[in-house]
Amino acid sequence: MKHHNSTENKPKLTPVKVPWQISSAVPAVKLTVYAEARVVIEFAAIIWHEAKGAKQSVEDKTYDQFEERIIVTFEHAFWVRVHPTISDAEPIDYEKYDTSALGPLHINSKEAYTYLDEYRTKWLTSGICPDSGMYEVEGSDWIPSEDAFLKDGYKHYLLVGQELYYDIFGKKWQWSSEGTINGLSKNG
Repeated sequence: MKHHNSTENKPKLTPVKVPWQISSAVPAVKLTVYAEARVVIEFAAIIWHEAKGAKQSVEDKTYDQFEERIIVTFEHAFWVRVHPTISDAEPIDYEKYDTSALGPLHINSKEAYTYLDEYRTKWLTSGICPDSGMYEVEGSDWIPSEDAFLKDGYKHYLLVGQELYYDIFGKKWQWSSEGTINGLSKNG
């Protein structure tokens, strides 16, 4: 199993701490850039909610998985780049990044069930998705060379979707949910 690439002199991907994961099954993403340096990106995300029926059980609680419309708003976002994904299997070139903060990028089928159970349990018990698909890129070579931006709290963010990925350079961000898309449990 390939865990992580060499980390030497590479920008580090660190997942942001949110309770959702960008859906790889729904390609629709809406990106809006406003003149006042505000960027809004909307996408479908997977999120778990405590359920009444026995769907996924962790520590005597049950959960249903839903897709919700998530809106992330970046303030003071002066730069945005949009790229096509490089393949269906790997949307970005992970070799360009230090991925040590992520789980295994490649896993064989024997280990997959164990890893997915651990991943899901960690997500459900903490309420934070271990790999949301939205990252802070630490040590980015894309950030403008002007130190004033770095001293003022600007950061490079990467959002990975099914068909496109997005680089956003901004100061702060917030997210909100517009509710479930399908209203149905994904666990049958």
